[in-house]
Amino acid sequence: MRFGLQSKAGAMENHRQVSADITSPAAPSQPNQTRLLSAPRLRHVAQAAAIVSHGIKDPYLIWLHDRALMSRGETYSYAYAIIERHPAEFLIKSVPLALSSLSSLTDAPIVNHNGFLEGPLDELLSISSYLYKWSKFFPICVFIWIGLQVWKRTASLHFVQAMGGIVLLTLYGLIVTTLGGYIYYDRLHTPFLPLLILVVWCTLLTGALLLAQEGPSLLACLTSHYFRRQQVSIPTATILIASLGGVGLLLFMARLLLTHGTSSQVGVVFFFVLSVVSIFRYFRRSTQE
Repeated sequence: MRFGLQSKAGAMENHRQVSADITSPAAPSQPNQTRLLSAPRLRHVAQAAAIVSHGIKDPYLIWLHDRALMSRGETYSYAYAIIERHPAEFLIKSVPLALSSLSSLTDAPIVNHNGFLEGPLDELLSISSYLYKWSKFFPICVFIWIGLQVWKRTASLHFVQAMGGIVLLTLYGLIVTTLGGYIYYDRLHTPFLPLLILVVWCTLLTGALLLAQEGPSLLACLTSHYFRRQQVSIPTATILIASLGGVGLLLFMARLLLTHGTSSQVGVVFFFVLSVVSIFRYFRRSTQE
């Protein structure tokens, strides 16, 4: 339905192609055998073109605007015909839709402000919206975990293999809902939304913990290589990593207060975990020595 109406709306200027698609959608386009649309069909095409000219491109909104344009059966048949004849275009146009659906939210029902649970429900709704908007970083997480799956040093790790399976399950859900749905994607994502949150948070926390663990050794190695006369100890490198985390935390907190962006929230969590874990590792090493 989504792609069928979009393709119909996008092809209004070419009446010959539109007439071929609607009158005989299953037949190949042949200019010499194109049949003209009937008068009611031409009026429907003109009405759909007028709706699209006002910036309304969502197929569901077009159908709600004037349900006389197409019956449900005709809509489904036309959409299936378009998808069968233009599968590559359908897949290409679905990619940006999959990315945008990860951060688009449907307006929730208004909470009863006279109810006893008004405050807790408002807080839960706010937290839920923040968590869902973090899902837009899921494509980045997919590339990270796929890269770890093919890297020889990490491919055999059980944690990496488990996360790879979770990422594939989540990716499957995203693909199915994108290709099969046309509206209310946040509701369609509900069955695998916990997996989305798990992948994003595991990637973020694992990155911070890995940097806190391996960062001091890497920093000491780099300083000894470029500054051969000055050797940096592991505790000193740990403090430098913690300081770096503190500076990043302050910068992202300031940005969060100014912009309230999702990337600022991610930065605050990442550098907070990095700073806390680095300080903990420093004092733990000091007590052991």
